[in-house]
Amino acid sequence: MKKIQYLISLCFSLFLAFLWITLMFFMLLIYDLFIIDQFPKDFQITDGKEGVLRDFRIKSVYSDDNMIEETVYTYEKNNGKLYVMGKHGFWIIDYFDGNIILFNEDLTKGEVDGINSYVDIYSHYRDKYRPLWLDIKIICYDKIAKQKKIYKSQMKVLPEYTDLTNEEQEIYQRLRSPTYKNTSPKRYGFLFQPFDYLFNHLEYVYTDITSTLLQSK
Repeated sequence: MKKIQYLISLCFSLFLAFLWITLMFFMLLIYDLFIIDQFPKDFQITDGKEGVLRDFRIKSVYSDDNMIEETVYTYEKNNGKLYVMGKHGFWIIDYFDGNIILFNEDLTKGEVDGINSYVDIYSHYRDKYRPLWLDIKIICYDKIAKQKKIYKSQMKVLPEYTDLTNEEQEIYQRLRSPTYKNTSPKRYGFLFQPFDYLFNHLEYVYTDITSTLLQSK
Protein backbone atom coordinates (compact mmCIF):
# COMPACT_ATOMS: atom_id res chain seq x y z
CA MET A 1 0.00 0.00 0.00
CA LYS A 2 2.80 2.40 0.91
CA LYS A 3 4.57 1.64 -2.37
CA ILE A 4 1.43 2.52 -4.33
CA GLN A 5 1.03 5.78 -2.42
CA TYR A 6 4.69 6.58 -3.03
CA LEU A 7 4.33 5.92 -6.77
CA ILE A 8 1.20 8.07 -6.94
CA SER A 9 2.95 10.86 -5.06
CA LEU A 10 5.99 10.58 -7.32
CA CYS A 11 3.89 10.65 -10.49
CA PHE A 12 1.94 13.66 -9.18
CA SER A 13 5.19 15.50 -8.37
CA LEU A 14 6.60 14.76 -11.81
CA PHE A 15 3.37 15.97 -13.41
CA LEU A 16 3.52 19.24 -11.43
CA ALA A 17 7.18 19.68 -12.45
CA PHE A 18 6.22 19.12 -16.09
CA LEU A 19 3.44 21.71 -15.83
CA TRP A 20 5.83 24.19 -14.21
CA ILE A 21 8.46 23.74 -16.92
CA THR A 22 5.82 24.07 -19.65
CA LEU A 23 4.44 27.23 -18.06
CA MET A 24 7.91 28.77 -17.78
CA PHE A 25 8.61 27.89 -21.41
CA PHE A 26 5.47 29.68 -22.61
CA MET A 27 6.18 32.68 -20.38
CA LEU A 28 9.69 33.00 -21.83
CA LEU A 29 8.30 32.59 -25.34
CA ILE A 30 5.75 35.36 -24.80
CA TYR A 31 8.44 37.53 -23.19
CA ASP A 32 10.80 37.07 -26.14
CA LEU A 33 8.15 37.63 -28.80
CA PHE A 34 6.11 40.49 -27.35
CA ILE A 35 7.57 42.06 -24.21
CA ILE A 36 11.33 42.31 -24.72
CA ASP A 37 11.00 44.54 -27.78
CA GLN A 38 9.16 47.12 -25.67
CA PHE A 39 12.20 47.70 -23.44
CA PRO A 40 14.37 50.74 -24.23
CA LYS A 41 17.54 49.82 -26.10
CA ASP A 42 20.42 51.52 -27.89
CA PHE A 43 21.13 49.19 -30.82
CA GLN A 44 19.31 46.23 -32.31
CA ILE A 45 19.75 43.76 -35.16
CA THR A 46 16.31 42.75 -36.37
CA ASP A 47 15.31 39.14 -36.86
CA GLY A 48 15.62 37.42 -40.22
CA LYS A 49 18.24 35.79 -42.38
CA GLU A 50 19.56 39.24 -43.31
CA GLY A 51 18.65 41.60 -40.51
CA VAL A 52 18.81 45.38 -40.19
CA LEU A 53 21.08 47.26 -37.77
CA ARG A 54 19.21 50.09 -36.03
CA ASP A 55 20.27 52.81 -33.60
CA PHE A 56 17.42 53.74 -31.24
CA ARG A 57 19.32 56.65 -29.73
CA ILE A 58 18.84 58.64 -32.93
CA LYS A 59 15.30 59.84 -33.58
CA SER A 60 13.81 62.03 -36.28
CA VAL A 61 10.45 63.41 -37.36
CA TYR A 62 9.97 60.44 -39.67
CA SER A 63 11.32 57.57 -37.56
CA ASP A 64 11.97 56.44 -33.98
CA ASP A 65 15.40 55.10 -34.93
CA ASN A 66 18.22 55.37 -37.45
CA MET A 67 18.95 52.47 -39.79
CA ILE A 68 22.74 52.15 -39.85
CA GLU A 69 22.96 49.05 -42.05
CA GLU A 70 20.10 47.77 -44.20
CA THR A 71 21.54 44.27 -44.72
CA VAL A 72 23.38 42.42 -41.94
CA TYR A 73 25.12 39.17 -42.85
CA THR A 74 27.04 38.24 -39.69
CA TYR A 75 27.72 39.87 -36.32
CA GLU A 76 29.61 39.30 -33.09
CA LYS A 77 29.74 40.85 -29.61
CA ASN A 78 33.26 41.10 -28.23
CA ASN A 79 34.73 43.17 -25.37
CA GLY A 80 32.06 45.86 -25.28
CA LYS A 81 31.79 46.22 -29.04
CA LEU A 82 29.41 44.98 -31.69
CA TYR A 83 31.08 43.85 -34.93
CA VAL A 84 28.80 43.69 -37.96
CA MET A 85 29.50 42.50 -41.49
CA GLY A 86 26.97 44.16 -43.77
CA LYS A 87 26.21 45.29 -47.27
CA HIS A 88 28.13 48.54 -46.86
CA GLY A 89 31.16 47.17 -45.06
CA PHE A 90 32.50 46.06 -41.70
CA TRP A 91 31.00 48.04 -38.81
CA ILE A 92 32.58 48.32 -35.36
CA ILE A 93 30.18 49.83 -32.84
CA ASP A 94 31.11 50.70 -29.28
CA TYR A 95 27.65 50.37 -27.77
CA PHE A 96 28.73 52.13 -24.55
CA ASP A 97 29.66 55.54 -25.99
CA GLY A 98 28.23 55.16 -29.51
CA ASN A 99 31.49 55.54 -31.43
CA ILE A 100 31.34 53.87 -34.85
CA ILE A 101 34.06 52.67 -37.24
CA LEU A 102 33.33 51.51 -40.78
CA PHE A 103 35.87 49.62 -42.87
CA ASN A 104 35.12 49.36 -46.59
CA GLU A 105 38.02 48.31 -48.81
CA ASP A 106 36.09 49.28 -51.96
CA LEU A 107 36.19 52.98 -51.08
CA THR A 108 38.92 55.06 -52.70
CA LYS A 109 40.93 57.64 -50.78
CA GLY A 110 39.05 60.40 -52.60
CA GLU A 111 35.71 58.93 -51.54
CA VAL A 112 36.82 58.63 -47.91
CA ASP A 113 38.08 62.22 -47.93
CA GLY A 114 34.77 63.34 -49.43
CA ILE A 115 32.77 61.48 -46.78
CA ASN A 116 34.90 62.79 -43.90
CA SER A 117 34.71 66.37 -45.19
CA TYR A 118 30.97 66.16 -46.01
CA VAL A 119 31.60 66.90 -49.69
CA ASP A 120 29.59 65.26 -52.46
CA ILE A 121 32.35 64.27 -54.89
CA TYR A 122 29.79 62.87 -57.34
CA SER A 123 27.66 66.03 -57.64
CA HIS A 124 28.90 66.63 -61.20
CA TYR A 125 28.09 63.05 -62.16
CA ARG A 126 24.49 62.91 -61.01
CA ASP A 127 22.91 65.30 -63.50
CA LYS A 128 25.01 64.54 -66.57
CA TYR A 129 25.19 60.78 -66.82
CA ARG A 130 23.10 57.65 -66.32
CA PRO A 131 20.33 57.48 -63.71
CA LEU A 132 21.69 57.36 -60.17
CA TRP A 133 19.80 54.20 -59.25
CA LEU A 134 21.82 52.26 -61.82
CA ASP A 135 25.15 52.98 -60.14
CA ILE A 136 25.49 50.72 -57.09
CA LYS A 137 28.83 52.27 -56.10
CA ILE A 138 27.38 55.76 -55.82
CA ILE A 139 24.38 54.46 -53.86
CA CYS A 140 26.78 52.83 -51.38
CA TYR A 141 28.77 56.08 -51.16
CA ASP A 142 25.59 58.05 -50.43
CA LYS A 143 24.50 55.61 -47.71
CA ILE A 144 27.83 55.90 -45.91
CA ALA A 145 27.98 59.68 -46.37
CA LYS A 146 24.50 59.95 -44.85
CA GLN A 147 25.62 58.08 -41.72
CA LYS A 148 28.71 60.28 -41.44
CA LYS A 149 26.53 63.40 -41.49
CA ILE A 150 24.42 61.95 -38.67
CA TYR A 151 27.25 60.79 -36.38
CA LYS A 152 29.87 63.36 -37.41
CA SER A 153 33.01 62.99 -35.23
CA GLN A 154 31.65 59.82 -33.62
CA MET A 155 32.09 57.94 -36.90
CA LYS A 156 35.33 57.05 -38.67
CA VAL A 157 35.62 55.57 -42.16
CA LEU A 158 38.65 53.38 -42.86
CA PRO A 159 39.63 52.36 -46.41
CA GLU A 160 42.70 50.26 -45.59
CA TYR A 161 42.76 46.81 -44.00
CA THR A 162 45.93 47.78 -42.13
CA ASP A 163 43.96 50.53 -40.35
CA LEU A 164 42.26 47.81 -38.30
CA THR A 165 43.88 46.44 -35.15
CA ASN A 166 45.02 42.82 -35.02
CA GLU A 167 41.92 41.86 -33.02
CA GLU A 168 39.63 43.67 -35.47
CA GLN A 169 41.32 41.93 -38.40
CA GLU A 170 40.77 38.53 -36.77
CA ILE A 171 37.07 39.27 -36.20
CA TYR A 172 36.75 40.64 -39.75
CA GLN A 173 38.09 37.39 -41.21
CA ARG A 174 35.93 35.34 -38.87
CA LEU A 175 32.74 37.15 -39.88
CA ARG A 176 33.56 36.68 -43.56
CA SER A 177 33.65 32.90 -43.18
CA PRO A 178 30.70 31.19 -44.93
CA THR A 179 30.41 28.76 -42.00
CA TYR A 180 30.14 31.44 -39.31
CA LYS A 181 27.07 31.16 -37.05
CA ASN A 182 25.50 34.20 -35.40
CA THR A 183 25.17 33.48 -31.67
CA SER A 184 25.62 36.94 -30.12
CA PRO A 185 22.71 39.00 -28.71
CA LYS A 186 20.63 41.08 -31.10
CA ARG A 187 19.69 43.81 -28.62
CA TYR A 188 22.11 46.17 -26.84
CA GLY A 189 21.44 48.57 -24.01
CA PHE A 190 21.67 48.94 -20.23
CA LEU A 191 18.72 46.60 -19.62
CA PHE A 192 20.18 43.92 -21.87
CA GLN A 193 23.86 44.07 -20.80
CA PRO A 194 23.60 45.63 -17.30
CA PHE A 195 26.92 44.30 -15.98
CA ASP A 196 28.79 45.38 -19.13
CA TYR A 197 27.46 48.92 -18.80
CA LEU A 198 28.09 48.99 -15.03
CA PHE A 199 31.71 47.84 -15.32
CA ASN A 200 32.32 50.22 -18.21
CA HIS A 201 30.94 53.13 -16.17
CA LEU A 202 33.12 52.18 -13.18
CA GLU A 203 36.13 52.01 -15.49
CA TYR A 204 35.43 55.54 -16.74
CA VAL A 205 35.06 56.81 -13.17
CA TYR A 206 38.32 55.13 -12.14
CA THR A 207 40.13 56.63 -15.15
CA ASP A 208 38.80 60.13 -14.36
CA ILE A 209 39.81 59.87 -10.69
CA THR A 210 43.28 58.58 -11.60
CA SER A 211 43.87 61.34 -14.15
CA THR A 212 42.66 63.98 -11.67
CA LEU A 213 45.04 62.70 -8.97
CA LEU A 214 47.96 62.64 -11.40
CA GLN A 215 47.24 66.22 -12.48
CA SER A 216 47.02 67.39 -8.87
CA LYS A 217 50.45 65.91 -8.17
